[in-house]
Amino acid sequence: MHRSLAVNHNAIDSISYDSSGDGDILLKSGQQLALSRRYKETFRAALQPVQSG
Repeated sequence: MHRSLAVNHNAIDSISYDSSGDGDILLKSGQQLALSRRYKETFRAALQPVQSG
């Protein structure tokens, strides 16, 4: 089963990765979400602040 989620970046407590490259997002509420290694870089880029020229 495939799931897509929207996550408020202010709700993230931590992000950890295992040796396979998959990750886990721990929310401040205590809920844990899976992060696929295929979307890891896209997710990381979305969390970076926008830089203006």
